[in-house]
Amino acid sequence: MENKTHLEILKEGVEAWNSWRSRNPSQLPDLRLADLGGADLGTADLREADLSEANLEKANLHGVNLQRADLVEANLSQAILTRANLSESHLDDADLSGADLSDGSLRHADLRRADLSKTNLERTDLGRATLSEADMTGANLCRADLTAADLSGAIVRSADLSEANLSGTDLSEAILIGTYLRETYLIGANLSGADLRNADLRKAVLTKANLSGANLQESDLRGADLRQANLNGADLTDADLRETIRDDLS
Repeated sequence: MENKTHLEILKEGVEAWNSWRSRNPSQLPDLRLADLGGADLGTADLREADLSEANLEKANLHGVNLQRADLVEANLSQAILTRANLSESHLDDADLSGADLSDGSLRHADLRRADLSKTNLERTDLGRATLSEADMTGANLCRADLTAADLSGAIVRSADLSEANLSGTDLSEAILIGTYLRETYLIGANLSGADLRNADLRKAVLTKANLSGANLQESDLRGADLRQANLNGADLTDADLRETIRDDLS
């Protein structure tokens, strides 16, 4: 249960809350199970706060500092998290479906098994984040940075990852059916065993990527850079390979 004093201060407003935090830097907010659905918490200082299992559905969290916060099993569905800092936070098993996290930072965040379906993550920094087994169905990751992130076993069906940076990302066994990966950087990415059926990989940069055992049936690889890519055992049935850049053609 949340610390009632902490919750009461937060409900006084962001200005009062941030002032209290600046005066009490050693006190870590205890807001476990707190009901903050629809609350206006924009720019609040929630660093290292315990918000596990809290209800933040439809809350305004624009510009909030949630660095190293505990949001395990929290409900953040449809929350506004634009420009929020969630770096190093724990969001495993959290519900972020329909949330807007554009332009924010989730660097080094733990998002294992999180529900990110239909989430807006455009231009978000997800570098080295853990997203294994997360559901990212229909998410917008256009121009996001997922450098060295772990998406092993993630469900990324029908998501938009166009122009995103996924260099060095672990996408092994990920479900990427129909995913939009046009002009995406996948340099050195691990896509072994990934399901990329009907994926749009036009002009994607896949140099040194591991695509061994990947299912690329009916995928669109026109103009993709496949130099030094490992395609051993990959299924390229009916894939469109026109104008691809390959070692045997360069």
